[in-house]
Amino acid sequence: MTGILSANASDPSFEQVMEKLMSIASEEARVLETDGSNLPQVHAYNCLKDIFKNSMLTAMGNKSEKYLPRCLELAASGLRSEVWAIRNCGLIFLRSLIDCLFGSQESRAMTEAGWDGKANRIAYYRYPNLPPVLRNLLKSGHQMLSQTGAAVSAAESVFPALDIIRRAGPPELLRDEIQVDVAMYLSSPVWHVRELAARTLCSCLLHERWIQTLKDVLQDALLSQGSNRQNHVHGVLLTLRFVIERLHEVAADRLMGMCNTEALLNLANSTPADLPELTLFFTQSSIDTDFPYCPDIAAAYFEVVNQIWAFENANSKPLSPFKVTIPANMGSALLRNQRAIHDVYIASSENNSVERLRTLLLDQRVGIDSLVTALETLPKLWEGSSTSEQTLIRLCGFYIDICLKTGLVEAQVVAVRNLGEIIDQLLCRGNVDTLPTRPLVELWIALASRPMSPALSNAVIRASGCIVAVLRKSPGAPSVGVQNWGRMMADAGLEDKTLDTRLAAIGSLRSFFAVAGPSCTSDEYLPALLALYDALNDDDDEVRDVGSTAVNGIIGEALVPLEAANCLLRWLAQHFGNSSGFKAEVAGRMVGHYGIKTLGASSWEPAEDGLAKAMEVDDSLFAVEEQNLFIDEVREAKRWVGVFESLGWDGGDETLARLDSWIKGGIVQLGKLAEREDGPLGWASNPQVFAICTLLVRGSAAMAKQQGATPGLREAIARTKEALRSRNAGVSRLLTAAWEEEEQ
Repeated sequence: MTGILSANASDPSFEQVMEKLMSIASEEARVLETDGSNLPQVHAYNCLKDIFKNSMLTAMGNKSEKYLPRCLELAASGLRSEVWAIRNCGLIFLRSLIDCLFGSQESRAMTEAGWDGKANRIAYYRYPNLPPVLRNLLKSGHQMLSQTGAAVSAAESVFPALDIIRRAGPPELLRDEIQVDVAMYLSSPVWHVRELAARTLCSCLLHERWIQTLKDVLQDALLSQGSNRQNHVHGVLLTLRFVIERLHEVAADRLMGMCNTEALLNLANSTPADLPELTLFFTQSSIDTDFPYCPDIAAAYFEVVNQIWAFENANSKPLSPFKVTIPANMGSALLRNQRAIHDVYIASSENNSVERLRTLLLDQRVGIDSLVTALETLPKLWEGSSTSEQTLIRLCGFYIDICLKTGLVEAQVVAVRNLGEIIDQLLCRGNVDTLPTRPLVELWIALASRPMSPALSNAVIRASGCIVAVLRKSPGAPSVGVQNWGRMMADAGLEDKTLDTRLAAIGSLRSFFAVAGPSCTSDEYLPALLALYDALNDDDDEVRDVGSTAVNGIIGEALVPLEAANCLLRWLAQHFGNSSGFKAEVAGRMVGHYGIKTLGASSWEPAEDGLAKAMEVDDSLFAVEEQNLFIDEVREAKRWVGVFESLGWDGGDETLARLDSWIKGGIVQLGKLAEREDGPLGWASNPQVFAICTLLVRGSAAMAKQQGATPGLREAIARTKEALRSRNAGVSRLLTAAWEEEEQ
């Protein structure tokens, strides 16, 4: 169908095709009439979906834009069909329409956050029929809200309208009407519908009158009658929590009532503080006492209070004096978690707060979910430079006790993660001597002897860098094997490890080198330094960015990852030029071995065997993609050959002799390839073969410059050059440039 339309014929015209397809898709189908295997509606939906996604049709002039509102209604009606195949196609079609409105390049965080209260993210003037369509979709499900099964169907049919308004903001033309229609879904008996409606209503309330609107909505919910009264109150509480959270992110001055410079001279221009008014109204509403046996409402009430306290704590304000009545029914896990957060805030506001937390959370009656939730909340209470050194040290001891005294792996994960963050803060302040070294050693030994989950392993890897840095700097602390720790980081950073593990490893290296700095010039630091270099070649840009900040701690200069890798290699060559271990590593990199996959020259695969394997034809049905697509073998060969040339080599060096032997075997095999096979259309067009040959050519040229090449290697180089010239192989100069430079 898209192929026919791309012909841009006058008959059938684009308009005729669209009208016919929408007519077919809108025909009703029943389960009793078909098994769903041969439905014209399904094909019509799929054709419409492709028309909106087809780039060729868009380039010819986007004629489909004017049909978008009608197709939105069509997709929503498909979601209400009895036939699963139509519902599925309607959902896929809906996804395509929403991508047309917002684009498909948004990050997940931006998609989930919703509208920020500023300019609408959809130019509603381009779709004049869209606001009425959104309102009609919202109204279509109102009559089905009272029944659970019907409410689910209503949610499916109004999902497109709610999602579009949540992400783009409400259209100004029908803002008030749409706000009322969305608020009606807060009383739905289905939790998911209430939450979606609450998030959408939050996008409608990012204006100056939000607090009065929420007051009215909450009063209506409290005065409502019937079985949906509790659901209605719960939906309003969810909305209140989302509004406070969103305003905290995008308009904190609206809550705090901050004044600008001009307002200091004219108080009429100051922004009034909404938070005190909200707090007063919220405490007077007595929701916690009116619903003592509803755990969902109690949990939502606690969540609003906790959200207000989180905002006040982040802005260094005293906590509002809420007195929440503890409900009789604490069977809800969500309620217990919110109660744990509430108790943590109360404990943190009292004198001797860390000891209060110790008493609260080391109680054996605290459940695992509540303990984990409380521990995840603690970093929000003590963050930044305002926290005193003594408080941070007490928190270190508290987290160590949590790890040692609980067998709950989930709690240990969060405690170790929080401990590492606090030690990083203290190290940034230069307070190493005050840290409790003996408990840290006890914790390190205890964790090593316990069973490890993947999450706990990553947390330990992440915290190990700052712990090792503390133990290395603290006088009287037991010695720590930095070399073994560096090998552990190198193993955790290998390309076959998960992203979480690699991020933990590079974060640990950053913490360590932020303290150790440029003084890491002995051989024991070499594994960690090489692990840092490998992280700069990681496939994930986040790992590379963290790695570049770690290099900044060594060389004292902020650089992008590519340049950071070059500078780190020059720094290594300067400080480890006489190290036999570093020379062995350079030789290993020159033969294409990276990381800790090989432990010495004895494990090098002969170059001729590597060439033979690379020449093998892979007839697998599905090609296996490399795990790291960022590594450029030619770039790596240039880097390490440059390091090789900058070092001083002894003619009798055993490593140099093995490198000579490895290169000679490969050069001989390369000459044989040049004699019997075509280059550009044969072996030279194979990326794996080209990479190995680059190592051989550049390595042999470097050996010749260093006067380290044996007569056998020089003879092999001469024969291979002659073979390439005699057959006029036409091999790219990218491969032979090193030899040409040597001749010049």
